[in-house]
Amino acid sequence: MEGETKKMEGEASFVHVPDTENILMDSNEDHLRTEIKKMKDQCTSLNHDADKYEKEKNDSLAFAKKLQDKVDKLQRSITEEEAHFKDKDDSYEKNIKAIWEENQGLKKQKEELEQTIDKVKENIEKLEKVSSAGTERKMVFKGKSLNKIPENGLVVKHRIVYPVRGGTALITFEKPEDASNIIQKERIEVTIEECRVFVQAKPVELMLLDSLNVDMSLSRKKILISNLPPSLSEDILLDKLEIFFCKSKNDGGEVENREFLPDSRNVILTFCNEKVVPQLLEKKKFKVHFGNSTQEVHVTPSLDGDIKQFQMKYVECNRTVLITGIPDIKDTDDLRDLLEIYFQKPSNGGGEVEALIYCPEGQQALAIFEDDNEE
Repeated sequence: MEGETKKMEGEASFVHVPDTENILMDSNEDHLRTEIKKMKDQCTSLNHDADKYEKEKNDSLAFAKKLQDKVDKLQRSITEEEAHFKDKDDSYEKNIKAIWEENQGLKKQKEELEQTIDKVKENIEKLEKVSSAGTERKMVFKGKSLNKIPENGLVVKHRIVYPVRGGTALITFEKPEDASNIIQKERIEVTIEECRVFVQAKPVELMLLDSLNVDMSLSRKKILISNLPPSLSEDILLDKLEIFFCKSKNDGGEVENREFLPDSRNVILTFCNEKVVPQLLEKKKFKVHFGNSTQEVHVTPSLDGDIKQFQMKYVECNRTVLITGIPDIKDTDDLRDLLEIYFQKPSNGGGEVEALIYCPEGQQALAIFEDDNEE
């Protein structure tokens, strides 16, 4: 036991000293490993951040591109809108110009209408003066007869000059229903020999005198002279009558004005002194020398008319149709005959043609419209 104890004591006397260098090396290796791991982690984090920043950069670039695309699109849209508004402005300017030109045309039509109205007034003033005392001169009439004087006043017979433009035709049918059938078609295909053309059918509108209010009274200074020689000219009649009725021995006086009425071949004399008229009307008949012959003329009162009111109206011709858009493809006479043949056929919607006037392109014509006495 004692020996073993000594042995153990002997063994215990050796102290194990650690290898410091190795420890330091191991410690450094662990530290390096730790540092390397940290570095790797930081590098991984940095790479991750770099990827994140790269993605954000790409997203920002993509967003910037989208914004730029939107800006470009808006710029194109603004440019297109500006061009569109410019076109609209140009269109508005053209429309304004067209409206102005149309307005000028309407003003011209108004002036022409006013001139027409003035001419109507002049024609009415020149109507044959109606006498309250009868005259022995025979009257000639055309058209319908009446049993009594119309309660509405004067009966006016219309005679209207209608312009016919080039490339158009006026067709008057015997029956109103034939004209109506053609107008309802509007666009008509007409076969002229081997040619097919399309023409338009329109109604004819005319402006007529609808009503007239005239205030009439016996003139104090005028007389109506009738039963004059039919063979003498207007100037000779006026000169002879003025010379005769200006003499006091013939109960006359100084003549202020003279007027010849071509429709009735009567004459109206206006005197300066109104006292002359009653004594001439009392005598009624005078023998006047016209060259080598003597004619008994009749003196009757003259009526003065003052227009108080009148109205015009547009009327469609019931038997006449306006055909437009006719091409100049044949001789005028031949084309007129072919049109008449076409519109006379019931199979084409037409009927018996009473009158037809055709005006070729580049020309103008005038058509005379009168009152239709057909029932």
